[in-house]
Amino acid sequence: MTPTPPLAGFIVLSIPAGRFTLNQRLVITRSRVVLRGAGSSRTTLYLPKSLTDAYGPNRADGRG
Repeated sequence: MTPTPPLAGFIVLSIPAGRFTLNQRLVITRSRVVLRGAGSSRTTLYLPKSLTDAYGPNRADGRG
């Protein structure tokens, strides 16, 4: 039997080295999606807004 690769059935989005500013929400509408950068010190996703500003208050606890 051939072993199944660990990411079989996943979609892998490769993000190159660099700093990327997300000015809008990043919405992923399906499961089994992997965002893979070039390494923790080489790829940065920067959100200039707080998560509350970007996504709104946390409705589960009502605190925001």
